[in-house]
Amino acid sequence: MAVNQNDIDKLAGDIANMVLRMEEELVAGFMELKGAMSTEAFIQVLQEVDVSALVAQKSATIISRFGEGHQLTLLQMENIGAITETTLSALYNFSTDNLIAEMEAIASVVRNKVLQGIIAGMGEGEIVASITASTLSKAQLRTVVNTALNTYSRAVNKVMMDTLPASVKYVYVGAIDEKTRPECLDMAAAGALTQEQIENSFGAGVLIDGGGFNCRHQWEMQSAKQFGHHPGAAGELRANA
Repeated sequence: MAVNQNDIDKLAGDIANMVLRMEEELVAGFMELKGAMSTEAFIQVLQEVDVSALVAQKSATIISRFGEGHQLTLLQMENIGAITETTLSALYNFSTDNLIAEMEAIASVVRNKVLQGIIAGMGEGEIVASITASTLSKAQLRTVVNTALNTYSRAVNKVMMDTLPASVKYVYVGAIDEKTRPECLDMAAAGALTQEQIENSFGAGVLIDGGGFNCRHQWEMQSAKQFGHHPGAAGELRANA
């Protein structure tokens, strides 16, 4: 069963909105902290702000929703081989660490832009505009989350693939449309391949990264009725590209 990209897209949009709300709360919090404080005093206070602790305090709900996304992908994946709970947990932790790093980077930008704006004598609206221009947009945040969830599912799948006989064949499944990358069209058009054939033809990295950032495709074990696998359509689109 293929991972439902519509479900992932919706969840990624929800998380993107939550991160943007966190960003707004950070701005409001820093501006409230400034209050009537002198610029020099504010500089000293901001220097002591622990960005990691601040993000940890404000992101619990975001991380929880992100965890739901990982559970959703697992529920929708085909269990093709063995994988331990310890490995699943480790892969989830790696994925979560990456999202936390993105949020900490946003918090650092917010802190720095607020400081720069206060020193420059900018109004709150100008400061917010400078932050918006320097941090990830909703679309970019959605892409970060979407990529993380799809990469997680491909990593889980790869670990299971390694427990199976070398003769087992896999197909590249997912949307085939005008947004599909040429390399994804090539992999979809290739049909059923063993893991060795995949690696020889396209490189080992595609088993984890697919076609790259924001890739909507997965490698799945070949079955008699393969939902989401369109080698003919992929070949036709590739020929007309």
